[in-house]
Amino acid sequence: GSFDSLSNFLKDNSLSTPTGSKLGLPLSIDAVEALSPCLRYAELFPPQPHALLGHSHAEYKKKMSGVLIGDPIQIQIRFESSSKWPTDINAMGAAKCAMLMTLAEGIKSMKERHETHNFDGYLEVTPSYVDLGYMGFIWRIFIRPDQELKMLQSLRKPSSDAIALHKILRKRHIISALHHYTMLSVHTKYPASSYVLRLAKRWVAAHMLSDLIPNEAIELLIAYTFVDSAYVFAPSTVFSGFMRFLHLLAYHDWINHPLIVDPHNQITSEEKALIYSRFKSVRGESYDKGPPMYIVSPDDLNEEKDNITKTILDSSFTHDHPEKVVLNRICSIAKRAHNFLIKNLARNDDDSSEDCQYSWVEIFQESMSSLKAYSALIRVNSEIIIDRFCSSTMIDFDYFGPESLYTLSMKKRAMGPKTLYKKVYKNLDSKTKLVCAWQPVESVLASLRARFGHLMIFFYNDLTPDVIAMLWRPQNYDSVTFSTFHSEYKVPIDEEDGIGIKVVTNASDIFREIGSILSGVAIDLKIFDKKLLKSE
Repeated sequence: GSFDSLSNFLKDNSLSTPTGSKLGLPLSIDAVEALSPCLRYAELFPPQPHALLGHSHAEYKKKMSGVLIGDPIQIQIRFESSSKWPTDINAMGAAKCAMLMTLAEGIKSMKERHETHNFDGYLEVTPSYVDLGYMGFIWRIFIRPDQELKMLQSLRKPSSDAIALHKILRKRHIISALHHYTMLSVHTKYPASSYVLRLAKRWVAAHMLSDLIPNEAIELLIAYTFVDSAYVFAPSTVFSGFMRFLHLLAYHDWINHPLIVDPHNQITSEEKALIYSRFKSVRGESYDKGPPMYIVSPDDLNEEKDNITKTILDSSFTHDHPEKVVLNRICSIAKRAHNFLIKNLARNDDDSSEDCQYSWVEIFQESMSSLKAYSALIRVNSEIIIDRFCSSTMIDFDYFGPESLYTLSMKKRAMGPKTLYKKVYKNLDSKTKLVCAWQPVESVLASLRARFGHLMIFFYNDLTPDVIAMLWRPQNYDSVTFSTFHSEYKVPIDEEDGIGIKVVTNASDIFREIGSILSGVAIDLKIFDKKLLKSE
């Protein structure tokens, strides 16, 4: 495929020759590692080739999409061992940036010499990665930070910043690469697991939990349903695998037990004992601390005994997410969905009524009562919604066209929004106008979570983001004594405790600022929880 082609190109053209490598790199690339879900059969809607990105077989039309709505395909390159790397962490970052610039310039030079024809359309260098168009796709290339990790591990008294940097680099580049190949092996051994995973991601998104539960956590849950020794046989169908996924999510004791996912029996009994010991110390005596969802796999194994990482096995992908309220919500929804499907299976097969025919679809949408349980709902401008077939609130029951809804979704995503169609002329170069990772709703959501994440939880469906839901955190309903250090978004109330003036969260100001951030994206706001508005 295109990944193997790009991998071979980078490795072959970085080899040193008497005149230097064709790419101009001072070190050769000895490995190219995949990171993106689409390269391990885990993406519900995988990227499609675009004719303006160097893909000769992609359909070339007069009107084409001017945007790519998905994330770039992420890979990382590993250079050969060398003593040429600097010994200062800041200087090493500059050296990596220089290597990325050299790689980009080398590809440009090879194109000018007509030594490669598959690169086209998009090329952008940042201090951390380079984005480029190759064989119809946008690729994001990182440099694996082996030298930085060794330097950080050698510190005798690492600072808090060094510890944080080590954790980020190790998770992003080492654990993620190991996780990729673990999941790829699971999908290869159990063909149904890939379909179950994509169905599970569709179900999670349908309940507006996108980004609140890490994709890697969902993948590990699916892997567990196929390799768990408690079952005699692994699921052989998509439906049985999905039912096991819902049962695991709904009935696993997340408070008192970690979930150990070990597809290849790599974790020894001693390491399992260490996992449970670590889990108990993290949970505390009252079992109310630490990550609400504690999932551990062999990819979390720390083989380095250093001053940076002091634990043997820990929960990498679920350390920060999901939050307790999110986990409780998805477990409750999973239990209802599992019981609902069991009841449907028990129905008479001769029942061909319309209600019976479409009832299973109900687990892939939010009910009206569920929507009213949120504090507020925001309706997104329909002009920026590309695919409506995955909506959490509206599912087309009456469609009986020749193509499946999935096929229609893929076509919609390939074309992008109508307002951003491109007119392509053979005698004009319009490739520089192609927009990569066009995700306006995700962009404003990131701003909202950064600004108000301590006050509210934001829910949305990343497949069809037509609605954004908000839920107040419980502490907002409590009145507190006024303090100049914590006066933002507070309003005084007619209540005193003898110490000072009492204040509560100023919901009106928050909603006004949210409206300002969502300008051009949202068209309507519906508030269900008006307790804070009444207290002002």
